[in-house]
Parts: sequence; structure tokens; C-alpha cells
Amino acid sequence: MRDSSKFGESLKDTDQLIRDAEKSESTGLLSGPWFGTRHTLILWGFLGFTTLFIQRVNMNIALVAMAQQNASGAFQDNGSTEFTWSNTLQGIVLSAFYYGYFTTQIPGGMLARVLGGKPLFAGSVIGCSALSLLTPLAARLDVGFLIGVRVVQGLLQGLVFPSMQVILSKWVPATERSRLVAFTYAGCQAGTVFGMLSAGYLCDVPQLGWPSVFYIGGGIGMLWAFGWLVCTHESPSRHPRITDDERRYIELSVDRPKDEELRTPWRSIFTSPALYAIAAAHFANDWGCFAVMTCLPKFMKDILRFDMSKNGFLSSMPYLVVWTFNLVAGSLADFLRKPNRLRTVYVRKLMVFIGLIGPGTLLLAAAYLPGCGRAPVVVLLTAAMGLSGFTMAGHSVNHLDIAPAFAGILFALTNSFGTTSGFIGPALAGVLTEGHDTRERWEKFFLISGAVYAVGGTIYVLFARGDIQPWAKVKSTDSEVIVPPPPQYGSIQRTPSSTEDGSKETNDDVR
Repeated sequence: MRDSSKFGESLKDTDQLIRDAEKSESTGLLSGPWFGTRHTLILWGFLGFTTLFIQRVNMNIALVAMAQQNASGAFQDNGSTEFTWSNTLQGIVLSAFYYGYFTTQIPGGMLARVLGGKPLFAGSVIGCSALSLLTPLAARLDVGFLIGVRVVQGLLQGLVFPSMQVILSKWVPATERSRLVAFTYAGCQAGTVFGMLSAGYLCDVPQLGWPSVFYIGGGIGMLWAFGWLVCTHESPSRHPRITDDERRYIELSVDRPKDEELRTPWRSIFTSPALYAIAAAHFANDWGCFAVMTCLPKFMKDILRFDMSKNGFLSSMPYLVVWTFNLVAGSLADFLRKPNRLRTVYVRKLMVFIGLIGPGTLLLAAAYLPGCGRAPVVVLLTAAMGLSGFTMAGHSVNHLDIAPAFAGILFALTNSFGTTSGFIGPALAGVLTEGHDTRERWEKFFLISGAVYAVGGTIYVLFARGDIQPWAKVKSTDSEVIVPPPPQYGSIQRTPSSTEDGSKETNDDVR
């Protein structure tokens, strides 16, 4: 009787969707809001990542105002700096964040499954914001306290991506996955651009100075956390103001089990070629974010001879281009995944091919183009980093394609691997240019970077998948009979397919 009742409820949902579809086709009008509760959550997620990345990158600019040195390594007292820290010590301050960030990626995925994505994301932002407010005090007490603050901030921010993956797996329908996920994570680039530009301005205002960078960043985070806790909910079923049509559409089009305790198939995860394809692309993309982008200001200063003001502005431009391409790629990917166009796997591979092979080629051109002046080099480097924005609609969302029920854990695994580029890349650049800071040495660095992009992109194109993997399919107590939702929501079909052992099961795909 229990199964029969649930089957009946599913058929009621199905009948309602059929009526919605008929209404939409006959009137040409949308039967649901064009801006629903899921879009509100995505907007808050975007603002959350903007806030977090403001707090992540503001130290890069503020540190210049806090302590400066000349080329010989001696402290340069220009009347505006406060601390006598060596270049080595400043490097430790900058890298401290990533040691913490690397540590909590995998625990973050498991915590998000247990505690829920919403409270974990909020707690991370609140903790980071509180530490941002304490940063000036920590720096003035002792540099060791400052390093500790940055490590803990990294620990907290290591939780945010896995927790957001869990949230998105509950809220984002398959046909809207690329653009909504891309818009959410575009907050990373928005926060980087805004954080770098605003920090430079605040440091130059005598009445404000470098401490204001951390006070304002922390204050913004606290305000965001209040809005997030009030305006968002863990899942559509818990939202008190969502319409029945939107709730039904989301719950029938996402690929998650309902209220079911899941066992993580660790062996299957670690033997999945699809996961290693994502990990390879993730590492290559992070190499650009952490290695190339971190070293870019030094290249522009030492080789291209830009002054500090132009250097800061030009160093932020690639992030703005990445942000733009993130949004373009998300909409383009969802357009290509509509009925009678491309399958999901081909769309993901196309986005990664553009976002990894393209930058690799442009990096090589920037390094080896004979007689290339400063302006062409800057354009090539900016375009190279900008094209990487297409990967946001490729490997970055692919976790939700292949294992929506375990998306948080999968993202934690691949993000952990990708984060190691933050240690390897800058260290490699330092070794290559140590004592010989010449263009020829930088050519070697860009050659290696181009190779990393090419290898990562090639592995992904060869082994990536776009459908739910067998080990990620979770049996549900509800009926498997689901019909396409109204046309304005896309065409989602659940059709039977045969597994390797000949058994029948269902696959979701956007045809």
C-alpha cells in the first residue's frame, strides 16, 4: 500500500506537468516565474563567493602597503609602511591561506553531506569575516598571529565549494545546470576584481589605510551571512514560499534521492576514469589561476617594466575577462544541450577544449612571439586567462552530471588535487627565475604552463563522461516514471537503458 500510495503521488505530479505543458504550448506563456526561488538562491551564492574572494585576495594588495622592500631585500621605509618583513616572510604570509585551504577540501564534502550545505557555507563566511576583522590586530601583535589567521581562513574557505556543490545538486535542474552553476561561481572572479581594485584604492586613502581593507571586507561578509540565513533554504521542499509548480519541476528534474542516507562508494569513485578526467582538467585550470596568475604581476614588473599602478590594474583584467566568459559559457552550454542539439558529454568536452587548449596555445605565443611588444603580450596573456572561463561550463559542473548525489565529495577530491598547483607553480617560477630573471627563463615557465593546459585538456576530452555513472545511481522508493516538464524548463527525459550486465535502469539525459 505504501509503494502504491507513492506511485499515485508520482502520477499526480506527472499529470500536473502534462497540464502545464499543454497550457504552455497552447498559450505560448510561461506557467512558472522567469525569476523563481532557485534564482534567488543562485544570486545569494554569487554574492557569497564575491565576498569570500574579496577576503581571499585583499591581502595580496594590502601587503604592499603594510611592508615593502627594495630589490636588494632591505626594508624600504617610505613613511607609509608599518612592518619590517622580509620578502621570504611576506611569501609565507601570502601562501599560508592555501595550506589551510588544501586541508579541508575532502572533509568539507563529508561535512556538507552531514550538516547540510547552507549552514556550512554560512558558518565558513561568518568565520572568515570575523578573522578578517581581526587581521589588523593580529598583524600588529605578531606576524605569527597573522599567519595563523590566514591559515584558519584557508581552512574555512576550503569548506565552501563542497558545501555549494551539495546545495546546487538539490536546487539546479539539469537543463539550467551550466548557466546557473557558472553564474554562481562567477562570483569568484567578481570578488577578485573588486577586491584588488578596492584594496588598492583604500590603501591610497590616508584617512583609511590598509586596515580598512580588512574591516570593510569583514563587514560585507557579516551582512551577507545574515541575508543568506534569512532568504535561502537547504532544499526546495524546505522553502516556505516556493510555488508548487517550481518545487515540482526542480524535484523531478534533479538527480538526487529523497531523504535517503547514502553510502559513499569510495572504491568506485577512485577507479572512475570520469573522475580522473575532471581532476586533470581541474589541475590544469587551477594552474592558470594559482601559478600563472600569481606570477603574472612579477612578470609584468620585471620583464615588461610596468609601474605598480598599471601592474595592479592590468593584473586584475584577466579576472574580469574570465568573469565575462564564465557567463557566456554557461548560457552557451545550456543552449547547446537543448533537444536535438548536442549531448551533455560533448558540450562539456567542447567547453574544456576551448578553456584549456586555447589558453595553452596563447601562452606559448606570448612567450615566443618574436619582437612582441608589451601591449601584444598583455593582450595575449589576458585572452589566455580569459578563455579559461569556458571551463566553468565544462569540468566545473561535470561533478553534477556524473554523480549528483556525491557532487560535494567529488568536487572536494578534484579541488584538492587542483589546489596543489598553488604550491607547485609559484615555486617552479621562483626556481626558474632565481638569479636569472630574464625573458628566456620566463619562456620556460610559459612553455611548461602551456603543456600543463594541453595535457589536462587532452585527458579530459578523452575520458570525460556526461551521464550518471553506474556507481552513482541511487535507488529511490519513488516511481521511476517521469515525463518531460513544461517546454519553458527544457526537455528532460528519463528513459530505460541497459547496463553492461543486461539489467534495466534509467538514465537522465538532455537530448
